[in-house]
Amino acid sequence: MCRFSWSCEKSMMRARARKRHARQKRVGRRHQMCVCVRGKEVPLVAYQVKDYEKLYLLEPKNEEDRWISRRLYQGGEEDRIAQEIVLGVGGVRLLRALHTHVDIYHFNEGHAVLAGLELIREKMTDTTYTQGTRDSVFQAAWEATRRQIVFTTHTPVPAGNEYHSVDLIHSMDGGCGLTHAELLMIGGKAGQTDALISAKKAPKAETASPKKPSPEEIASPSPLETRQFGMTEAGLRLAYIANGVAELHGETARKMWKDVDKACPIVHVTNGVHTHTWMDERIRDAYEGKGSQNIYDAHMCAKHELLDEIETRTDKRLSPDALTIGFARRAVTYKRSTLIFTYESEIAPLLQTGKLQLVFSGKAHPQDVSGKAIVQQLKSFEKKYPQGVVYLENYDMTLGALLTRGCDVWLNTPERPKEASGTSGMKAAMNAVLNLSILDGWWPEGCEHGVTGWRIGNPEEGEGADEKDARALTDVLTKEVLPTFNDRQKWSEMMHNSIRVCKDKFSSERMVMEYYSKVYAHQPDTKH
Repeated sequence: MCRFSWSCEKSMMRARARKRHARQKRVGRRHQMCVCVRGKEVPLVAYQVKDYEKLYLLEPKNEEDRWISRRLYQGGEEDRIAQEIVLGVGGVRLLRALHTHVDIYHFNEGHAVLAGLELIREKMTDTTYTQGTRDSVFQAAWEATRRQIVFTTHTPVPAGNEYHSVDLIHSMDGGCGLTHAELLMIGGKAGQTDALISAKKAPKAETASPKKPSPEEIASPSPLETRQFGMTEAGLRLAYIANGVAELHGETARKMWKDVDKACPIVHVTNGVHTHTWMDERIRDAYEGKGSQNIYDAHMCAKHELLDEIETRTDKRLSPDALTIGFARRAVTYKRSTLIFTYESEIAPLLQTGKLQLVFSGKAHPQDVSGKAIVQQLKSFEKKYPQGVVYLENYDMTLGALLTRGCDVWLNTPERPKEASGTSGMKAAMNAVLNLSILDGWWPEGCEHGVTGWRIGNPEEGEGADEKDARALTDVLTKEVLPTFNDRQKWSEMMHNSIRVCKDKFSSERMVMEYYSKVYAHQPDTKH
């Protein structure tokens, strides 16, 4: 079975191309791959990353078109759609240029769904599908396309699920020749598509060729002209099966999207992390009984390396004897980075007497004002408690590895159920760093309270959850975590348990096998 997966990284940014030049090779030199953006043909270039199994990066070939890929997380809606055209439409055309046969297309989040429109366009120009009215040809092409696609939905936070004006998609040439009505059947919001079908008056005889819709087709009667195209809704209607990325997230996704008509079923495949990339070799050897170090001593080596890096970056020397808690995540409000400071009068003495150290890192979206404010709050706490709080800038994979190996405890405090998975906790767990977390994302599957780590309170949701979670966090930290930290034998046992439970259960190897058994090998059924 040949599977092709789209990542959320929409295109290769120019700086990355230069930086990684030695590890990439250009592919498809003899093929002209183009997409149309705002009425202009945009030639594309593809790079294959060495040492990976057919990982391709796409970007516009010409300098004048590289506004599309120059900034991944900045720019307006037009920039976003242009990037999604390169990723989705360009991705399909790259596969055609490489003569790659694909059995299953895996769309990772909604960013790639324009690939589904391109697959429909291909079929509608194929003579196999061109008999009958425009509507019957479209429906047949859509159904056939659904048998080829699986879809992974991620964040349940509304801001993470994109919507675009159908008119704007057309003006950007992202509709792949489909009409306004056809796009809304695929990507319309819940409850809108039934009204659309009843309002649509397709001519009895119409050419099946999906040429660019006429202005009359685009300018659909009110209220349809203001309709939005949902990238997640489209993914659910283009696929024969979808999945969430943790058991709880699967439940959340089914509730969240239950009103989307013609949506595929949603199962769950819990995320996993690549053990050989993220697990410290010293920790692995100690766990397996190789060498002379035990797990605690191996961890202390990793902890000293983290503290050395902190000193290099900040000129602060933290104590290796203090309980060191790490928190490294995107600075967004639902992750509640500052929840641990809610009962500051109880936390402050621990920070001031050297019993507790808090290490924060993570970035805010360039256009997220509230996220930037969170970073400023963390910086203010760092200033207030200079020997107890550290905020590390320029978070990347190298720093992420140091933190998930060198901290004693990994803290996670999202608003339940807004955490889809939380793979950093998995990395920490397989490195004997104990999790202290809200029961959200992956943690309900990995938590054995007092054995592999600690849960924060009960599964609280809605109004009043912040107060209850903050109280529970302070209580479990002061009454359970700190006393256990002072008991070397008990702490070492929990470190061993963390690895035992999490190393294989939350590995990428297990995840891939589950994707095959639960998603790829699932018999397509498009009659939803």
